[in-house]
Amino acid sequence: MESFNKIDAYVATVQDQIRCRKIRSYVTEEIRVHLEEERSFLLEAGISDPEATDTAIEEMGDPVDIGVKLDRIHRPRMNWVLYFGVIAFCLAGLLIQFVIRSGGAGQQFTPLSRHLTGILIGIAAMTLICRLDFTLLAKHPYIIWTVYWAGLFICTDFAPKYNGRCVTLLPYMLLFIPLYAGLVYSTRGCGYRGLLKNLLFLLLPGLLCLAIPSASTFMLVLGGCLLLMSVAICKNWFRVKHGWALLCTWGISVIPPLVLLLFNSGGYRLRRIQVLLHPSAYADNEGYMIMKLRSLLGQASLVGGLSNTEIAKNLPEISTDYLLSYVVLHFGWVPAVLLIALLAAFLIYLFRLSVRQTNALGFLVSLACSFTLTFEILLYLTVNLGIFYMAPLALPFFSYGGRWMVLNLCIVGLLLSVHRTRTILPAGRLPQSSMGHRFFTFENGKMTIDFNR
Repeated sequence: MESFNKIDAYVATVQDQIRCRKIRSYVTEEIRVHLEEERSFLLEAGISDPEATDTAIEEMGDPVDIGVKLDRIHRPRMNWVLYFGVIAFCLAGLLIQFVIRSGGAGQQFTPLSRHLTGILIGIAAMTLICRLDFTLLAKHPYIIWTVYWAGLFICTDFAPKYNGRCVTLLPYMLLFIPLYAGLVYSTRGCGYRGLLKNLLFLLLPGLLCLAIPSASTFMLVLGGCLLLMSVAICKNWFRVKHGWALLCTWGISVIPPLVLLLFNSGGYRLRRIQVLLHPSAYADNEGYMIMKLRSLLGQASLVGGLSNTEIAKNLPEISTDYLLSYVVLHFGWVPAVLLIALLAAFLIYLFRLSVRQTNALGFLVSLACSFTLTFEILLYLTVNLGIFYMAPLALPFFSYGGRWMVLNLCIVGLLLSVHRTRTILPAGRLPQSSMGHRFFTFENGKMTIDFNR
């Protein structure tokens, strides 16, 4: 009994040095196990009980020193590069919005104060979310899911409609993919049953996108969720045959909604695809906007260009839907390409952060956030560069609009929360492959503590 009291005292001393509560039990329990293993090995070697316990503790090292080192390893770390980088994007977007409203064209646009308010609220939300525990997405996925969707469907009846569309709900759909990551994580190891459950949950965004309606939002949400499912399947989290699972997942999820979208509203979507493939044949009606945009972009200079008034006469919504086109026409191709390069570097950085995550949930949530921002940016770029015509959502951190700004910054806040706690294992069981680094190894009666991380 005295031996176990000594071990308890040693473990308690180590635990007192670790400030992060989430990691205390994991680390101290591992220390306890290794102390008892070392003690048992010495007892088998013929050493008496008290001496074996004292020797095991002595070989482990000073408990205060070990606790301080473990505290240094497991201290939450803020990713200031991402935090201030996103704020810099927001300030650059604010500057572009100011330029749009200058030169005598300011009276055509909504006040800049609304955009500034959205930035400030978004930064506050991002800062708050990055301090929260992202593992709640896996601890209570169905409660969070129910509240989220109940709120959206209720708001569909009360939200203001513009040309019959509930466009005010579109920004909130961005949260779908990160929340879906919690559902996918909670069903790992459930085989085809878990796979089917996740596919059934994809019906909800489809129904809501039809109610809004918004084909571009549907594409973003469905694409992001299917990629998440594909990653989980390829990592064998569902323990199913990869080929059949991928084929069924994409076939069941893509073909029926695609048929429904194409032939909904009397074939309207099918006509949109025909306009996409041959815009010049519809230049007098549906293809007018894309042909006009291509013509304007073809006349743009490398540096400098049209005035605000001239651009506003030819392009609608240049502060929101066609902000990148405005940059090309007003500042020139060189500044626009530089902006696109910065956005590409930003997305690459996000995926690098995702790959570096050492636990399954953190990897999946950060990947979901990265997919959301990537699809949003790619859709916006393709529309603004005249590649094809759809209703763009928003250029994250640049487009005018409080809701889009706040929701995109909330997604970045979730990314920061994941990265901030990447050295801390989340609650819940994880695949063994995600445990990664082990601090203690015990072999042939020798114990090694590895502080390299």
